[in-house]
Amino acid sequence: MTKEQYIKTMSQAMGVMKQVAGIGNNAAWLVCLEAWDHIQKHPGCRGKAKQWFKLALQHFKDTEAQLVNAQKNRLFHVDDMPAEVRKRYGDITDREYYEMWTGIGAAAYMRTRPMVTSLANKFRLEMEASGDKHPVELGWALTAWSSLNLACSIVRREIEVIVHEMFGPLIVNDVTQREHRRVRNDVSVVSSQLQLDHVRNAWLQGIEELYPNARAFLATLPSKRNIVLGLDQLEASWIDAGTMIDSMQDVCQQFDDMWRTRGEMKKAMREIEELREA
Repeated sequence: MTKEQYIKTMSQAMGVMKQVAGIGNNAAWLVCLEAWDHIQKHPGCRGKAKQWFKLALQHFKDTEAQLVNAQKNRLFHVDDMPAEVRKRYGDITDREYYEMWTGIGAAAYMRTRPMVTSLANKFRLEMEASGDKHPVELGWALTAWSSLNLACSIVRREIEVIVHEMFGPLIVNDVTQREHRRVRNDVSVVSSQLQLDHVRNAWLQGIEELYPNARAFLATLPSKRNIVLGLDQLEASWIDAGTMIDSMQDVCQQFDDMWRTRGEMKKAMREIEELREA
């Protein structure tokens, strides 16, 4: 694999990773915000519990700040767009570029929100069955954690897809697997900027302050068929090409003032629709 091949493929890989993470990460963030509205009604949401949840929310905001800081990463730096892509837009900033990306996740969240509320209800029923006095609040807290967990899993799985499908053909003679390990490490390092493990871990700490048996309960999830089916359905929707295409079209129209001309926007809409037929 030449240096030029490596740079070109890595750039393409990060474009794919941004698309995949854009839905899971930003949809999970909105689940957390909705859950937080419920969690604050729990009488135990004070002291350490409240601090942990607020820390999780702050972690997400810190991640956002880093992603739009071109000195720390180049994932959302307008000037790094390929020339043929950049010419389509007007005078947009890195922040606006980032907001378009988050908008895809927001659109996907609105399309899958019935699944989220259904999942919260399933968790509520489990909490009621266990005798908890605040099943709604805990149900939403657990739904948000599960959403964060899905987002983290989606990014980790995509790393392996990128290594094997995008870089694999370039390193077919890598008998010792040294090149595979190097590529996986490089992709993991760049993708770490999109990982939400620290948000998920802080959120779980908050849940444990409200529900000390949280880890034991989560360990039993594989045996809870209704919840597993709900999670599988939500994940399938978040990684579905149709969800991504619909959400991208929504964002194209929502941010219509960022295109250089209305014709460019319509062209982008047509190209996105063609992805559905590919």
